[in-house]
Amino acid sequence: MATDRSSPTRWRRLKRWYLFGERAEDEVPQCHYCRHFKESACRAYPGGVPLAILSNQIDHRRTSYPLDRGLRFAPISIEADEAQRALFPRPD
Repeated sequence: MATDRSSPTRWRRLKRWYLFGERAEDEVPQCHYCRHFKESACRAYPGGVPLAILSNQIDHRRTSYPLDRGLRFAPISIEADEAQRALFPRPD
């Protein structure tokens, strides 16, 4: 069964993401590309994903974040892996 990543519930939970950090509205949270995030919920954060991760201030692939239960970003596909990596360019 495919998940609907455009559900109104999901966008209500992520709405505050657009209010912080001068993020472009077309910039997608890294959670969109993660296999742990399904149907507006995250296995790492069942009570809600922290704003620092939603606003892409923290690369949850490389950095553990408090209370993440040992789960970090895991891409749902090769394309998702590339998209998430593009959100966090490495310094030269």
